[in-house]
Amino acid sequence: MNRTITRLTLYLKRRGWHPPRFLAGIAHGILRRSTAELPGLEGWERQLIGDGPLGPLPVSVESSPDGACGDRRPSGAAPARLRCLIAVGELDVSGLSQFAATLARRLPEFGVEASVAHTKGDVWPFSEVPARLADALRAQGVAVTEVTDSAGAAAVLDAGRFDVISTHGAPEWWIEHASQRGVPVVNVLQGLFYKDWCSDSRWASQLAHLVAVSDHVRRGFLAQCPGFDGDRVTTILNAPDERRLPRIDRAAAREWLGIGDEFVFVSFGRHCTQKNAYGLVRGFGQLAATVPDAHLLIAGRLDDRVYTQLTRELQDSLPAAGRIHLHDHLEWPSAVLAAADAFVLDSFFEGGPIASMEALRAGVPVVLSRTGCAPEQVGEDGWGGYLVENPAGDEFITPDAVEPYIYGEQPNTAELVGAMAKLVDDRELWLTRREELAVEAATRFSADVCVRAHAEVLLAVAGR
Repeated sequence: MNRTITRLTLYLKRRGWHPPRFLAGIAHGILRRSTAELPGLEGWERQLIGDGPLGPLPVSVESSPDGACGDRRPSGAAPARLRCLIAVGELDVSGLSQFAATLARRLPEFGVEASVAHTKGDVWPFSEVPARLADALRAQGVAVTEVTDSAGAAAVLDAGRFDVISTHGAPEWWIEHASQRGVPVVNVLQGLFYKDWCSDSRWASQLAHLVAVSDHVRRGFLAQCPGFDGDRVTTILNAPDERRLPRIDRAAAREWLGIGDEFVFVSFGRHCTQKNAYGLVRGFGQLAATVPDAHLLIAGRLDDRVYTQLTRELQDSLPAAGRIHLHDHLEWPSAVLAAADAFVLDSFFEGGPIASMEALRAGVPVVLSRTGCAPEQVGEDGWGGYLVENPAGDEFITPDAVEPYIYGEQPNTAELVGAMAKLVDDRELWLTRREELAVEAATRFSADVCVRAHAEVLLAVAGR
């Protein structure tokens, strides 16, 4: 029975079917059980291209790669002037979670003592979210609390007596309880669709300030919520924590992964429709027909088994199937980025993706679809690579409107393939520019600048 439901699901999904909203909960429960038999992703036990086992990392890096090296508060940190609670929906391997963790580690350097509360999510098709990042933060001295319901949120606020709350994809409980206790809330908009309640009159007036992670997000939000005061929305670009990015020798990294002269494209992102792995695999299939030594690695958390299985079936149908690698989340982005020739992210929608910033910080050129802060990352002069149109043809596409493009024709495919081909043609030029690119990216996407700006907003709304 489960096998029949699974095949029917794959058939319907490929043709753009999604369960009606009122049936979504029941449908997802059935699909979770019926699709559990679908294969997962390739792990990290063996080399990417070679046949040998994957040995120790080519350099010694931090023992908890999802975290950051060193103490969270350097000896020169500013004395704390207020207590901040960072409330995040999930604390896992996503870019949103990683950025919330960066704030928790770095805010004390700017006079803000930070604690974290997270909701243990139920990410379909999983029953629980990995706790690696929460454990890493605790090991670095950050107070981390798991909250499962509204009453738990109230208890955290009463126990902590916080001066301000910074929310990141968190449930609306925090707004209600913070308002009752007179605690100002700064909501960080990591995308256009994270928090519908920002435009809800019940909550909008209770938000002290919003931080948009790109000009794209700010413009999109104000267009959706014309009644919201634009002066209460500040744009602060995300930034990766450089302490997660130890420099690794390129030759050693490629040898470690079994890579010779092959041209390697990498893409880091959750395996779900938003990241558009299906469209990227289809585009790479066209490129691979003319570039026989090109490989594509897509690595990230498995969020949607049905979507990933359809992507795998597309892969298997291509002549270049053996050069496409669908992998699970990796804990050492620096090692793979050191070996990579280019980074590609062809998402339908984004806010301020950390993965592509990490690629630029490693000196790796990028191809990004037009969404979120992709224009800022690539640069108007194309200093970081190439910007291509959105795979749905609209940089403000909504999740519901994306459905016809998930498995259908995507208007940016030819441009995507062309940009990837240019990176192949100019390989030697980009290799000579790696150090220059890394230095420029460190200036443009500085964690010091980013976290300081967040601290200034938090201090201001708390009246300090």
